[in-house]
Amino acid sequence: MKKSIMLSTLIGSSLIFTACTTMQNNVESETATTSEASMSSNDSTVTSEGANVNEISKLYGNWVEKNPINDTEFQGFRLNQDLSASSINMETLQYQSWSYQDNTLSLVARSIGNKVSGVDTLTYKVISVDETTLVLDNNGQQLVFKKQQ
Repeated sequence: MKKSIMLSTLIGSSLIFTACTTMQNNVESETATTSEASMSSNDSTVTSEGANVNEISKLYGNWVEKNPINDTEFQGFRLNQDLSASSINMETLQYQSWSYQDNTLSLVARSIGNKVSGVDTLTYKVISVDETTLVLDNNGQQLVFKKQQ
């Protein structure tokens, strides 16, 4: 029980100290990004920000990891093509939207628990992504997610 409370407090605290942005600005920015024209370069479609469209499409779907508190459960997030996002088995951290640029995955999340509430953007460096596995760097800690069907 103490570990659960400590982990919840740690997550809530890290969200508070993460650079804050409003969801509206992020959604407007991502909408503008996805509506910009794509360019073709060496048989690979590239957005104006330089992100490979094929790589971005690999990000769509449900990504889960084992729950660090209960290894019989899974938790994670869903990344939708319209840049909306949702949480999987996480009641106090609700993902709302996402973006990808320069090998960085940004997730806008609302924390609703532990007497702390707020919207923050969580950013992760994408180490690798394919049809089954997403590996993220979270300030030196490697997070490995599996695609859920």
